[in-house]
Amino acid sequence: MKGLTHRRLARIALILLVGTVLLWLVSLRNFYRGDLVATGQLLAPSRLSEVADLIGSASKDHREPLLRVLSSEKATFDVVAKEIALPDLEPIRGERIDEAAYRRALATRDLQIGQAPRPAAGAGTEARWWMRKPVYETRVALTEGDRLVVRTWGPVTLSVIGLPIGFGAGVVGTFVGLLALLLMLRETIPLRRLAAAVSRLDPMQTETPIPEPRASSEEIRALVRAYNDMQRRLHGLIRERAAMIGGLSHDVRSFATRLQLRLHLIDDAGERARAESDIADMVHLLDDALLAVRGGARALDQEMIDWEDLVRDTAAPYLRTGAAVTIGAQADLAAEGTFVIGDRLSLRRILANLIDNALKYGGRADISTTADPTRIVCFVDDAGPGIPTSQRQVLLEPFARLESSRNRGTGGAGLGLAIVKTLVEAHAGSVALQDAPLGGTRVAVSLPRFQVASAQ
Repeated sequence: MKGLTHRRLARIALILLVGTVLLWLVSLRNFYRGDLVATGQLLAPSRLSEVADLIGSASKDHREPLLRVLSSEKATFDVVAKEIALPDLEPIRGERIDEAAYRRALATRDLQIGQAPRPAAGAGTEARWWMRKPVYETRVALTEGDRLVVRTWGPVTLSVIGLPIGFGAGVVGTFVGLLALLLMLRETIPLRRLAAAVSRLDPMQTETPIPEPRASSEEIRALVRAYNDMQRRLHGLIRERAAMIGGLSHDVRSFATRLQLRLHLIDDAGERARAESDIADMVHLLDDALLAVRGGARALDQEMIDWEDLVRDTAAPYLRTGAAVTIGAQADLAAEGTFVIGDRLSLRRILANLIDNALKYGGRADISTTADPTRIVCFVDDAGPGIPTSQRQVLLEPFARLESSRNRGTGGAGLGLAIVKTLVEAHAGSVALQDAPLGGTRVAVSLPRFQVASAQ
């Protein structure tokens, strides 16, 4: 689990890094290969031709005012006499200008386009040695050998190594952000493990503490410790409850045995019979409580059981006494079998409780079974008045009865369905109260079906 999480973390980091590098490369490619005319860093061929014609046709006295009018913060215009030498221009890297369009627009005029080695003093230039804006020069020959020099500046200031100012800060910031993201993901690994452990928490199962993440923050370590402490306390409470009920059951059984030995001292046969019935009910109630605790604590045996055989065996005593119990046609699954993995005694108690309830409150018990490839569903229907929808979930809780008194002559102790629910859930199943197709109440018990692996 730990290695898998680290591999996922490394994969996420690699994806983010590769994506970021590709984005940088595309941005730089667009910056260095973008069309200079389209981005306003050079005059368009047609405009340059018009300016050259205007300056060339003007007298020398009128050129200076025209040059001042044409110049702006983004471009300067100047006329350089032929006797003044100009520095060589650096070639513009990449196919960023359409020189053929300039040649067509300027006809026979000589043309030079390039990048000045250093910015000229003036508007839009930077004097710092470590940063500058790229300066582009366009030189067009005029009459009498003079040259029109047009200087334009790029919109982005470059560093001394030729990268846009801020690009380095962006790179560093991106790496810092990636590092922070990885650290955050690393810190959340224990939280994800804790969330998974909380979702799997079952006080009835073996205690499984989470190892304390020593490399995480103190808050996360404290949270993990608190979870382990809570889990330990829950398991302790469950063990204490099971031990207490088991001890009470043993002691009360001892008292019940003593009382049964003294029953012969009662001369009245009727009183003796009622006393024997009360002692039997008390022992039965303790057995139910102990079985519920065993089911809740998952302390059940495991064996493979044929569900159809179990239904017939459980119903046989009722059929022999003439009780209104019927076993409907079972699902025709003889080829695969209707097998479940569980505790035989607990599964028999589930069926017996359902049959007893159906006979006591509905007058009859009709048992049927269906199955699909993964589940076996057993239905026990009665012919009683049914259970209101609002009361169905409540009746699955311990000591809940539709008849509100605690008189056992008008109903049981209210543990029958609660024990069924506890034992079914201990077998990874579910139980639901429904309306029977012909009236009355239907109890549906769903259990995982044992599947035999097919031979390859």
